[in-house]
Amino acid sequence: MRFSEVYSDWEKGRLTQAEAAQILGVCDRTFRRYLARHEENSLEGLRDYRVDRISHLRAPVDEVIALQDLYRTRFLGWSVKHFDRGSHYWHTPTAGGKVDKKNLTQLGGAMNRLGIAMIAAYSPEARGRSERMFRTHQEDLL
Repeated sequence: MRFSEVYSDWEKGRLTQAEAAQILGVCDRTFRRYLARHEENSLEGLRDYRVDRISHLRAPVDEVIALQDLYRTRFLGWSVKHFDRGSHYWHTPTAGGKVDKKNLTQLGGAMNRLGIAMIAAYSPEARGRSERMFRTHQEDLL
């Protein structure tokens, strides 16, 4: 629903501010800001001028082209599932499923040769512990 329709219903008392905000997908405070901007400059006051600006975080064109070339030449068909945060520990045939303890990763093979048994973390608590430990190791490297 567009702002003008919601505004009209709010103005006629058919909607509370909270209901209007919920319909627009914003919080009450943001809706009140919209009201103030609308009363000051009509619908033009609601225009988001950030859309017209180029972000200072934007990647340089040559860098984007280099990444696209790399994807096409080395990683074609790869997606986010190939870069799972724990994929260096275990192979998981299906997302969220049990790990494949027979198909070892490079790290798994090295641990096996050293006689170290890896334990898969299935519970949220165990995953949290391993994530915290992983973060600690990363901080030690910096």
